[in-house]
Amino acid sequence: MGTSPEHFPTSHGFDSYYGVPYSTDMGVSAWDSSGDGAQPLPLIRSVKDQPGSYEIIEQPTDLNLLSDRYIEEAVSFITDETDEEPFLLYLPFNHVHVPNHASEKFCNSTTRGVYGDALAELDDAVGQILKSLDESNQRENTMVFFTSDNGPWLLEKLAGGSAGLLRDGKSTTWEGGVRVPGIISMGKKIKPRVERNVVATYDIFTTIAAIAGAPLEEDRVYDGVDLSTLLFSDKEECAFETPHECIFHYKGQPWETDCGYDEGCPGLWAARCGSLKAHFVTNNSTFDGTGAFKDAVFHDPPIMFNVDRDPGENFILNSTTTEYINGLKIIRKAIKQHEEGMTPVPNQARMGSDPSLVPCCNDDAGGCMCNEENMNVFVCNGDVEESVIRYDRSNKGRNPNSCVSDE
Repeated sequence: MGTSPEHFPTSHGFDSYYGVPYSTDMGVSAWDSSGDGAQPLPLIRSVKDQPGSYEIIEQPTDLNLLSDRYIEEAVSFITDETDEEPFLLYLPFNHVHVPNHASEKFCNSTTRGVYGDALAELDDAVGQILKSLDESNQRENTMVFFTSDNGPWLLEKLAGGSAGLLRDGKSTTWEGGVRVPGIISMGKKIKPRVERNVVATYDIFTTIAAIAGAPLEEDRVYDGVDLSTLLFSDKEECAFETPHECIFHYKGQPWETDCGYDEGCPGLWAARCGSLKAHFVTNNSTFDGTGAFKDAVFHDPPIMFNVDRDPGENFILNSTTTEYINGLKIIRKAIKQHEEGMTPVPNQARMGSDPSLVPCCNDDAGGCMCNEENMNVFVCNGDVEESVIRYDRSNKGRNPNSCVSDE
């Protein structure tokens, strides 16, 4: 997916698309007027039967209205899909990414500043979507996935969120960077419970395909697994086998010599098999900015943690123990098998960028600024001082790997 029409979702199987084609910190708006050379944020609509064409609704867009607009589009789509035909709605909200924005209705509605206000607005929006499924009698026949793309962006301090006792955040392969909440609902068909087993966002594809009865091509290896057995079982909490034998965390591709992004690329940074997680390369996303991207540390042999016992990754396992030695054998064997199933593909991140391809409402003659009034709209500043909160990462309190509280 990208910013030009041939890369819009409607050029890759979707019937319609409505939204901002990138993160809201990648363009100029009333919330971020610096822009660093970027164009004003566009709000776009495109449809599948009009290839190559799209409509820029406004540029820059008013982020105060964006959540309500998404809800209106989503509810309209859901209520139109009542003819028993299967449908897929992908709704990536711009909440709660920097620059955090909350409408007047939610501004100062929490004690957590604009981040908390934006989170409250997101919660309300999700509730309205679920309500529309109830009112159209589709809740029992619609699977809803709710998750995040990465952990907190700690360089943004309070505006970036928190991983609690998990270590570090976005841009790292520590648990705080890669472990995120995951909620799956399908009315009464999925028993309410808390699961500690490790699943991944790429399992959504294979699970949907299995439930819908859609055949998958057999000439390739799929990272995702079908979660339907886990989801629809009546077993008690924490009674399941982990769907994945191993999970792999890459930065760059293992067949390249330079990924053009982070030092220490390319290749595998971390791998988890069962309760053991090995880090071959690490970096930090520290509060003062010194850990961003450029401080990769290589570990040979890799450092290893038992993330069931130690989800905060505080205690490195002794490399002379049987647990470490046997665990590393399993992990190395799994890595070899995993990479043998990979097919080299071009690294799109290294292809550069062309500013002329960015959607522009006036062909850049007016700086892509067609709704200048949106640079002067209400901006919620919040009451909470932007200060650094350093969380206690000890193993006190609730263990995210446990079915019960440790308190």
